[in-house]
Amino acid sequence: MLDMSLLSSKITGSNSEQASSSKSLINRLKKLMKFSLNLSTFDSISDFLSFVSSDRKYSISSKLIFFFCILNRFFSHPINNPYYKFEFIFLMAKFSHGKIRKSRNKLKRDKRKEGITKYLRTFEIGEKVLIKIDSSSQNYPHPRYHGLIGEIKENRGRGYVVSVKSGNSQKQIILTPEHLRKIEKG
Repeated sequence: MLDMSLLSSKITGSNSEQASSSKSLINRLKKLMKFSLNLSTFDSISDFLSFVSSDRKYSISSKLIFFFCILNRFFSHPINNPYYKFEFIFLMAKFSHGKIRKSRNKLKRDKRKEGITKYLRTFEIGEKVLIKIDSSSQNYPHPRYHGLIGEIKENRGRGYVVSVKSGNSQKQIILTPEHLRKIEKG
């Protein structure tokens, strides 16, 4: 772990702005640290890796990432200083909650499939359309609506208001023409 007394002794200086930024850095590091391993206990990186792989508590999984390596003292100290140590800090990877997460295959598209014509499509009110998201364009809906069939209710600017059944309720989605495909009757 960080030796806070050593860090605080380096912080006290004539420049109060530098001292306050260093204190905030220490506070951020305290919040970020989950656990740390001191490299001085290992003779080589291979010893460290074998320790990590042998003990289940420290096993590197998909949820743990090697976040960063910090120094016990500031970088102004020479490398041959006996107090100069590396510390490894492992942090849990944050789970993404974005709008398009888990949609790599769903939003995949054929290369060179269409040119500018997809932006110039026109639809009539009451026409049935398929929602097919074009990931290269902006203003696309949530991927849960990809592949659903809806009915055009009205024009709104360059886009269209499409009524889609989602579960037991009807949803109104505003989409631009590049995300809509005409359905052939037959």
